[in-house]
Amino acid sequence: MLDATFIFKWPKRMSKANKARQPRVGTPDVDNLLKALCDGLQSSLISNDSAFVEMTGRKLYAALDEQAYIEIEVTAYDSQRSALHARTHVRKP
Repeated sequence: MLDATFIFKWPKRMSKANKARQPRVGTPDVDNLLKALCDGLQSSLISNDSAFVEMTGRKLYAALDEQAYIEIEVTAYDSQRSALHARTHVRKP
């Protein structure tokens, strides 16, 4: 499982009233960021990005005192922790 948070530099045009991380809307798309990240992880962390059975991603503006970076968590698949768990165990009558 791959969980990634893409932290972007706080833009100068945004108000500094709220100094915490803020959601980033617009380009680049999260799916494109995840695709590029998986390509970059291939050969160094994993042998093939097709090994990921579940991916989650989000993009945020950094807090005012943070730099831009990517937070990555790679874990073994856990059906109990997975967002897919509720869907795979629900049976219709």
